This record gives sequence, structure tokens and C-alpha cells, in this order.
Amino acid sequence: MNTSGQNHNQHHHSGHDHQHHQANRMDQPSPMNMLWGLILAVLTFLLVVICVLSIHWISKLYGPTDEPADPNPPIDDPIKDEKPIMLPSSSGQSWSPDNADAMLTFVSDAALSDFIQVTINNTALEPSNYMISEGSTIVTLKAEYLQTLAVGNYVIGIHSKNGVASTTFEIKEKTPASVGPGDPNAKPSFIMSKDSNTITMNKKIFAGDVGLYSDYAILVDLDTNSIVADLNGDWRIYPASMTKVLTLLVACENLKEADMNQYVTFTADVITLMQSQNASGIGFKVGEEVRVIDLLYAIALQSDGAASMQLGIYVAGSNEKFVQMMNDKVEELGLLSTHFENATGLHDPNHYTTCREMASIMAAAMANERVKTLLSTEKYETTTNIHGRITFYSTYFVRLYNDIVPFPFFPDNGKIVAAKTGLTDEAGYCLATYMESNSGGRYIAITASANSQLLYVEDYRYIYGKYAK
Repeated sequence: MNTSGQNHNQHHHSGHDHQHHQANRMDQPSPMNMLWGLILAVLTFLLVVICVLSIHWISKLYGPTDEPADPNPPIDDPIKDEKPIMLPSSSGQSWSPDNADAMLTFVSDAALSDFIQVTINNTALEPSNYMISEGSTIVTLKAEYLQTLAVGNYVIGIHSKNGVASTTFEIKEKTPASVGPGDPNAKPSFIMSKDSNTITMNKKIFAGDVGLYSDYAILVDLDTNSIVADLNGDWRIYPASMTKVLTLLVACENLKEADMNQYVTFTADVITLMQSQNASGIGFKVGEEVRVIDLLYAIALQSDGAASMQLGIYVAGSNEKFVQMMNDKVEELGLLSTHFENATGLHDPNHYTTCREMASIMAAAMANERVKTLLSTEKYETTTNIHGRITFYSTYFVRLYNDIVPFPFFPDNGKIVAAKTGLTDEAGYCLATYMESNSGGRYIAITASANSQLLYVEDYRYIYGKYAK
């Protein structure tokens, strides 16, 4: 009996021990739980480290610091605080009493807002002696001031808050007068002068205004070499293809009659360059053989850039030497505000003139019978080994005329005898013309920087009609 009770007690005790053993096993973490706990601890530690480092770097970047400030902190526009320079187109200028009304213009790359003063040989210049324009600092020395300077070299400085831009200019002596009309070596003068009768023309601002659409213009009386009327006639302009008037003049002065029927072969470098500049109006090809006289007509009538370059090489041996011959001619003519970089008129900042001096070049060209004939021709036919028979048409007398008709094209009081058009993005629409009036007068008109061909045709009809006799 006791045995069964004892057994019962033993069984009960045994069950209790089993439950206690299971409880002890449940209280101990499994290996998987231990691994996850370790990972969680590591992640928590890394998160704390990242937060601490972030707070530290943020305080370094934005918080107060005991380190000294950078004495030369970076600026948004580093160029703005660089020492100003005089642009290349301002260098090498000269003035002469031969062109007493001319002015000299100098351009600094400093902003006008930073301008302080102008100095000549380190002495401050009175503001009444110069004009200053907006944009970059553009300083123009007035003719009245230049007339007071002695012959010699001068240093002009344009001062701004960041420094001074400087360059030199020269005051030349007056060219001695020729011996007289009986002197067989005397050369005609093509210097155009103003007098008390010179009229200042107006620029149109509104459609109803009386005046010009072009920004620059001049009318010259060839019989007196006097300026009848002008609008900004001494301001620098880009001549575009009016350049070719001088190209033709220099070529014709250096060619002999025997040269005219010589053949010139177009080279790859000339054709490739002009095609890339969209300046080969006729479309000559590499290896095309063209006579010298044909090149002259291609330049005069269709303003062909490849013909200009290839002719320059024929005349001078290289384009560089030919351009030097052009600038030598400019100096011979006594022009002080003109410089050429090429024979084509393609844009270059150092390729410039004024309406007054372009009129002098046109006048010299009209004194050369071959150039006058070239610029007076409406069309010209020839043959080449590639094109076969080909016709050149004047950009003015034929192509422009056909574009403008039925708009009145010619002035009422005379006949346009010779003309040369010009156009680049920088120069705008330009035109050089020679007119013989009904009363026997001889005139040259130059216009530059119009917005369309129609507008410059209106301008020269207005100029000739109102001011030519």
C-alpha cells in the first residue's frame, strides 16, 4: 500500500523535476538569439558613432571658429578683380593734323561702373577732353584735344578700381604739301575734311523720324574732298566686304597687263577655309584654273572670298604679305584709323576703319580706271576647266536690284556708277557707292550697320537726294 503511495509521490516529484528542467532551458538564450543581439548592438554602436561625427563636422562647417579668416577668399567672378587691360584694337594708334577732325578711341575690358579717371603720361586728363561710353570702358579722345599735343608718343591710362589699363599712341607731323599741280610726282590727296558747312545727319529712332536707319554714314564731294554730311563718320566700324575695294585697288596697282591672262589654280587650303566661313560665293573648286582677270571680276561682282585669297597669293606670294601691302596702302593714303587683317572682310576685332576713311579708299579706287570698271560692271562671263561657262552677277546692280524691285532703287538726282556691298553679323549691312549727279557732281556715300538691305538702300537714296547737288 505504502508502496503505491510512495510510487505516487515519486512520480509527482519526478514530474516537478522535469518541469523545472524545462524552465531552466527556456531561460537560457539560444545561439541564434545571441547572434541577432550582437548584430543589433554593433549597429547601435555604429549609429551612435555616425551621429557624433556628423554633429562634429556640422559644427566645424557652420559653427564659430578660432582659425584666422582667409585673406584672399574665393570670389564668384575671378576675372572681375583682375587688373584691367587695354583691348588689342586700341594699340598702335596714331593721329595727324592731316585728318584734324579725327578722334582716337581706346577700349579697356574693365566695366564702366569701375571707371575712375583717364591719364595721359601719368597726368589726369580733364573729362571735357574725352568722351566715355557704356558697357566696357570706351574712351574717345576728342579732336580738339589731340590738336593741342606736340609730335611724339604718349601713354594713355584708363584707371578703374582694380588698376590701370594702358597703351601708347602717336601724334604725327603734318604731311608736307606737294610741290604743286605742275609736279609730275605729286600724288592726289584723298583725305576728306570737314568744314563749317558739314551737316550732321540724324539717326532714326522712331519710324516717323527724318534721318538714317544706318548707325554710321558719310557723304563726300569728290571735287572738293570735303565732307558734305555725316553721322558718326569718325567712329570705328567693321567694313565687311567693303574691304574688297582696297583688295582690288592694291591688286590692280601691282598687276601688269601681261598678268591678266595668267591662270591661277585654286588650292585646297584656300577653298577649305572659305567654305568653312561660308565666304565662297561662286563655289570655285580645288584644282579649278581661273585667269587673273576672272578673279578680279569674281571679287568685284560676287564678293568671292576664295578669289580674294587666291589673288593675294598670286600678287604677293602669300596672304600675309598681301595684307601687309594693303596696310602699306592705307598708310600711303594717310589714313590713321584703319587697319586690315585679311583681304576678304571676314570679321576680326583688329580689322576696322571709319566711314570717313572708307570714303578715302573708295575715292582712291575710283581714281583707278580698272577698279572703277570692275565695280561698275553688272555681269561678266568666262570659262573654267571645272565650271565650264560661268556668269558672275553684281551683288549690287543685279542681285540687290532684283530683290528690291519694285521699291525705288536709284536716287532721283543722279546715277550710281560703282558700288560694293558688305555684310557680316558684327558689321551689319554696309554699302559703298560712287554717284555722278545730274548736274555733274561726283560723290561717294558710305553707310554701315543697317539692319537690312532695304534700309540701306533707303538711306543712300535719302543721302544723295537731300545733300548731293
